[in-house]
Amino acid sequence: MKQNWKGRYGDLVASIVRFNNIAARNSTLQTKYEEYGFSLSAQEWQVLEYLLEHPDSHAPMAFISQQLGIATSTLTKYSAKLVKLGLVEKYKTADNRKNIILRASRMGEQFYYQMVDRFMKSNFEDFFKSLASLSDEQLTNLTEGIGSLAGQLATDEGDSRNLIRID
Repeated sequence: MKQNWKGRYGDLVASIVRFNNIAARNSTLQTKYEEYGFSLSAQEWQVLEYLLEHPDSHAPMAFISQQLGIATSTLTKYSAKLVKLGLVEKYKTADNRKNIILRASRMGEQFYYQMVDRFMKSNFEDFFKSLASLSDEQLTNLTEGIGSLAGQLATDEGDSRNLIRID
């Protein structure tokens, strides 16, 4: 029986669900970068990419975790690994020593740009082609729609929706 609540958006919802499930399954898989001698998960890569996209940000880690949709504790774990690998550097501001500011290192920047040219562009090439006929306004609307969906699904750490009652 076909579910009617999705209306004309059924195929889009199905596509988002399928993508989400595949992405969740693959998010912790490690990609080996032989010439560098280490592996990164997709989410570790996303942390590095976010830092490079916001090089002048003084945003605390809690803000970055919210923007990426990952738990703050997970971001802490990922950033520790990225620091150990030399891809990211940690800073504190003079006026607030508790807020940790993350920055991509020079090595992290070089690594990122080398890998983008090799892997990421090819992974997204067909996706970008499928969206090429959209106007900027349509692309903005699609982006806002997906953002709205993400906002509905997001839960903050410590949110009461995460509580499970025990007797």
